[in-house]
Amino acid sequence: MAKIYFFVAVVCSVLAYFSTYGKPPIQDRFGELQKKRQRMFFYFLLIFLLVSFSGFRKIYAGGMDEYAYRARFDVIKVMSLSEALAFTPNEPLISLVFYIAAKLFDTSQGVLLLTSILTLVPIVYSFSKYSIDFAYAVVLLFATGQVYSMFNGVAQYLAAAMYLFAIPYLYKRQFWKYLLVVLICCMFHTASVILIPIYFIALNRTDSIKGIGTSLVVLTALIIAYNSLGSIINATGMLDNYMFVVEEGHHGVNIITIAINCVPAALAVVTGNRTKDDKATTVCANMCILHALIYIASIMDVYIARFALFTCTFVILYLSRITKIFSNEFKIIFKIASVILYSIVCYMLIDNARYVLEFRLFL
Repeated sequence: MAKIYFFVAVVCSVLAYFSTYGKPPIQDRFGELQKKRQRMFFYFLLIFLLVSFSGFRKIYAGGMDEYAYRARFDVIKVMSLSEALAFTPNEPLISLVFYIAAKLFDTSQGVLLLTSILTLVPIVYSFSKYSIDFAYAVVLLFATGQVYSMFNGVAQYLAAAMYLFAIPYLYKRQFWKYLLVVLICCMFHTASVILIPIYFIALNRTDSIKGIGTSLVVLTALIIAYNSLGSIINATGMLDNYMFVVEEGHHGVNIITIAINCVPAALAVVTGNRTKDDKATTVCANMCILHALIYIASIMDVYIARFALFTCTFVILYLSRITKIFSNEFKIIFKIASVILYSIVCYMLIDNARYVLEFRLFL
């Protein structure tokens, strides 16, 4: 199974490379237009392959979301629009996605295909807009295991993908526009409310004690809110569909996974002085630190790691953007080493997942 996964990763990285390759002479207008069309062809072919690979297969062998979302599709399929929106009153947009899928497709595979489109298109767009090396970012999307595991949290990862549209509002300091994006994310998944305080730490100096300390404060507030989830549900009656998280006993994330997710944060701290004037990179660097702190906290409970779904794409953007400060020789070494390191850990996860690539082609 892992061989197929990494084969698709290689194909996608090649398509990503050709979608950005080649800059014809400015005076050759016909050649410039032709090159642009060629790049767009490979760009959309990449999106098509990514969406097909994710949308026409089982989500994740170890997760329960697939069964829950397939069951929800069958329930919403017979509802009216108003009934569907009322089905999850705190998360109306995810029910709207299910309702649209039910109108477009006959089987529950359709909702997986639709959510694949809505999730992957913003991710690929953010790579093309904010990464320094588009092909490298696409490789990391596979190597970090995101393509494998992102649909074990369909609604949350969809919210995380929508959150990428908030990037310019973070470094341009436009709070109300940022808040609007976060509120939209909350209508996909209520856990998105934790994104609000991120605005206030996004441009911290990553090489300062104050910056790291502020991230720790945000993480502490997040853990307190998580540990209070049961009380919040009992007091308000809201989020009762997440009561199972409180009632179940959970193990922590394994130490290898935690260690590899701390590496970009360490890099962000070490190189903070060299990237302090690049606001987009600083935003991504602070996300790396928060990402690492979330994984460290997940030693207590694996469910805490689910908050890292909001930060993992920023890690890829950061690793791509940070390469611009390296020499050409070290840049090559850094890219190869990072892909190999992440791929080894990813392979360990995928190799044990029997159904990760069981394709379902019926809609």
